[in-house]
Amino acid sequence: MSSIFKFMSGEDYHIEALKNDNVYFSKFTDLNDPYEGLLHFSYKNVSDSIRMTLYANGLAKEENISLSDSRKKAERLRQKEGIEKVRKIVNEWTEIAFEDYKNFHLENRFVLSVAIQKEDDLFPAPLTSMMMWSHYAKGMRGLCVEFDYQTLLDSIQTLNELDVSTRLVSYSNKHLPRVCARTVIEDFIKDNGKAGLEMINAFCTKHSGWSYENELRFLGSKHGLVNYDTSAVKRIFVGHKNKALLQTVKEIVRSKNLNVPVYTVNIRPKTYGLGFVEAI
Repeated sequence: MSSIFKFMSGEDYHIEALKNDNVYFSKFTDLNDPYEGLLHFSYKNVSDSIRMTLYANGLAKEENISLSDSRKKAERLRQKEGIEKVRKIVNEWTEIAFEDYKNFHLENRFVLSVAIQKEDDLFPAPLTSMMMWSHYAKGMRGLCVEFDYQTLLDSIQTLNELDVSTRLVSYSNKHLPRVCARTVIEDFIKDNGKAGLEMINAFCTKHSGWSYENELRFLGSKHGLVNYDTSAVKRIFVGHKNKALLQTVKEIVRSKNLNVPVYTVNIRPKTYGLGFVEAI
């Protein structure tokens, strides 16, 4: 992966971000997918044996008793009131834990969404995607900044002292993203961090109708503007319907002494498709 692309509508705050070498990390709930943050919690492969283990571990922590004593206490409850009672208690615990995990990530994880280069071409998709220019660049009135992936990632982490990970978005036309109760239970018992990873992967799954975006997500713990190094910018593209924006972008590039090509993006006169004309 070398190039990634950030499409923008060209609002004043986008211009200021370009001037100041900023990108914006959003809340998941502020993104445009109506299913963003909606997850399916599955009890598949959760056996009664696993439930008993969780219940015993939970009792040991809750009552500050040994695991040996908590296992005996769990077994007494099973014999007295039946496994259904244990199932009810454990299901309540895991659902609370699931909501806690989900809310933690929604409140403490923030996202920068970009599109990754699809093919080895001078003007690769998503640059050639009319849907991207329509949906995210205000119908050819906005802009797209091409970044070098590694330089952008490294400079965000260094300049902001921020730990950032990246995830490719997966696309599915079936069920909502799933978090397994078994993973949550095993994380509670072993504290292995797998529930958090499964939660993040679920937050990076979307319906296949969005697959044209070819999305990559930068995930960090800071909400709002973060800095990047100017050297991360490779090229800038401006839709042909906004001459004023093109002029503004050219002025920014010149004022910052950037060695960055600026292109106008045009629609072809006789065939469907986009053309690219160098403006600087």
